Amino acid sequence: MPLTTKAGMDSAKTTAAKRASIQAQALDPPPALASERWSGLILAGVYGTLLILLAVFSHNYWLSSDQGRHKLRDLRAALQVQKAHNAQVEQRNAELAELINRLKLDDNALEEHARYDLGMIRRGETFIRVLEADTR
Repeated sequence: MPLTTKAGMDSAKTTAAKRASIQAQALDPPPALASERWSGLILAGVYGTLLILLAVFSHNYWLSSDQGRHKLRDLRAALQVQKAHNAQVEQRNAELAELINRLKLDDNALEEHARYDLGMIRRGETFIRVLEADTR
């Protein structure tokens, strides 16, 4: 058995302890800084808030009867009805524009309109109204 001195044994123990400490430090992750912990908590709070907002807006869209998908469906139906009405009004406007142009350009059309639609007669004409006999 080799002879060792007390000082040699102390230095060997110290060296072994240092090696074990270095190996333990290499395996253990460094402790989290306080700012990293706070940023993690803040991020978790933001995610939680977003999740709550998503749940609230989803509820309003899917389950609420006065807004959301029900109102969207009703508005789309009303839009179709309004489009059909607009098409009818545009057709009538086109007919009236054609009548106006015809009345502006054609004297015979103007006279026809005055006689049949407005019941007018020319000066010097005699209006005769023929009634059908009642066949009872």
